[in-house]
Amino acid sequence: MTLTPTKAISVLVVDPSDEWGFDIRDRLSGTGLIVHVVRSNHAALLFAKAKRIDVALIDYSLDADTGSMIENLKRMGISCVYTVAGSRETGAAAKHVCRRIIEKALATETHH
Repeated sequence: MTLTPTKAISVLVVDPSDEWGFDIRDRLSGTGLIVHVVRSNHAALLFAKAKRIDVALIDYSLDADTGSMIENLKRMGISCVYTVAGSRETGAAAKHVCRRIIEKALATETHH
């Protein structure tokens, strides 16, 4: 599989903690991805309804609010990539996240 999308990939970063979202956005900025950062699950759903989003990057969490948001995003056809604190801290980790985002977007692209 080549990692060449046929359209710009729009990524929604959901960071309620306000600790890593903007850093990830900055790390991904040179990749050609369109990256948006929101600070709550509610804001993520509102943004996803207003804009075209291909992939959401979500901090892995087992709480009910996050689970509900994930289900709603999936119903909207948005793929989700999950991350945890240790997986975001290096340039190599950011590249891996970027690759997963592109893979998810390409998978979604072939199913629509």
